[in-house]
Amino acid sequence: MSASGAAADLQIEPIRGNIDTRLRKQREGEYGAIVLAMAGVKRVELFDAARMSPIDPGVLLPAPGQGALALQCRRDDARTRGLLEVLSDATTAACVQAERALVELLKGDCLSPIGAFAR
Repeated sequence: MSASGAAADLQIEPIRGNIDTRLRKQREGEYGAIVLAMAGVKRVELFDAARMSPIDPGVLLPAPGQGALALQCRRDDARTRGLLEVLSDATTAACVQAERALVELLKGDCLSPIGAFAR
């Protein structure tokens, strides 16, 4: 391992594109492996257990708020707010709030390399 904790032969490269594009780049050999958010891969129904495996949070923490889905509507739209209320999950909201509080305490932003996993 190097001083950064990465294997000496590991080369980390940026990757661009939507999930389909990123998976295609990996299949075509542009990347030996890629790391994607499990929630996103599952949401678009592209998770393949034969080729993909989750990374345990004990090994690599996800980004704060990773996997939480947020919906918003106009404040004065009571009908839509009522429809959306059934989708609200108090536990998930509390976890995301705690993870965001950590980022705020660390004076981070959406580009800061901060991991958090509240449950």
